Amino acid sequence: MGSLTPESRPLRVDDVVYFPHDGEVLLHHLDSGQYYRLNAVAGEVWELCEGTLSIADIADRIVEAFEADAEQVVKDVNSLIQELHDEECVVLA
Repeated sequence: MGSLTPESRPLRVDDVVYFPHDGEVLLHHLDSGQYYRLNAVAGEVWELCEGTLSIADIADRIVEAFEADAEQVVKDVNSLIQELHDEECVVLA
């Protein structure tokens, strides 16, 4: 597994299916059988994990979209992507 940096480009893995549900995003990891529930902001981060945007770029987009505190967003995005990476829901491109 790669090391998380602001330049890392997270990419959703093919073994995770996802769908919106009641303002949240539900993930199902087909290999592990695990389910995850993401709130609206985390769901937006998930959608942006296409392997083309860096973690820093994703945080910038979240700040703009939700008019949120940049410092807190950077921490939250890093934490979420680290967790998704640890759970093998994303890889780092």
